[in-house]
Amino acid sequence: MARALARLDHLSGGRAAWNIVTSFQEAEARNFGLTEQLSREGRYERADEFLEVVTKLWNSWENGALVRDRQTPLFADSARVHRIDHSGKWFNVRGPLNVSRPPQGRPVFIQAGASDRGRDFAARWAEIIFVTPGLIDVAVEFRTDLRARAVRFGRDPDTIKVLPGIVPVIANTEKQAKALQHELQALSYPESGLSTLSDHLGVDLSRFPQDQVLPENLDVPGVEGHYREVAELTRRSGVSLAELGQRYGAGRTTSGFTGTPGAVADRMQEWFEAGACDGFMLQVPYLPGGLEELVHGLVVKRHPELPPLRHEELPPPSGL
Repeated sequence: MARALARLDHLSGGRAAWNIVTSFQEAEARNFGLTEQLSREGRYERADEFLEVVTKLWNSWENGALVRDRQTPLFADSARVHRIDHSGKWFNVRGPLNVSRPPQGRPVFIQAGASDRGRDFAARWAEIIFVTPGLIDVAVEFRTDLRARAVRFGRDPDTIKVLPGIVPVIANTEKQAKALQHELQALSYPESGLSTLSDHLGVDLSRFPQDQVLPENLDVPGVEGHYREVAELTRRSGVSLAELGQRYGAGRTTSGFTGTPGAVADRMQEWFEAGACDGFMLQVPYLPGGLEELVHGLVVKRHPELPPLRHEELPPPSGL
């Protein structure tokens, strides 16, 4: 992994990132030589050591170790390349890495864990944290807690950025936006979204009444974090399990980002100024129109009273 990501960072000129989310399904464990999945604590314990090892491997090349002098000739200064001699519970690696130090030093780390142990993992390692908090006060609590944990790990909290995932549904008027949201949601079957959500939460949601909110607490080993976050969202907003399935199937769990470009921009500003986030992970509800409305309505701040820019009006793409 260290070698592959170092190569990618070199090939992209220092633009690589790594989503450091642990696997949790039984099928994943069986694909990697385990008879059953590790516990949550075990997964994060192993992930911590995994990150330690790959980071040591990237650091096994000092800055300036890569010489590439054709006249000498000398490829690398061996005095600046070191073994790591890592010996731990999960991994034993001598090193050094056989790829030179990445341009960034290491790729950007992205993480998306909501449990207590997942928050510690994010606070220790990640630069970007992806979340789906649903409500602004939940997002404020999450970010505040994460920043405090980062300090306990000896990090500057300003070096981590919390980015909630939102799916803006934008139209020229509030009425049009709500109608579009209703149409998009109607295209999503509750059972489809709940099936995916069950897989992500590790809980069979079919046993709960679809016309009610999720129970706050479950007597199921290992269930925490994201489930509690989702259950709190349904309880506080009154969203039934069926509606949650529709939202999840349509890719929308965070509410309040439907309306005119100005209204959505105001909502984003409200979240930012309240300390709920450091930015946003923008997702598109449909293509290509949803992307056009997002770019030309929200980003370019196009006047909402003007007709939306259609696909054929877009300028030709520039060369990459």
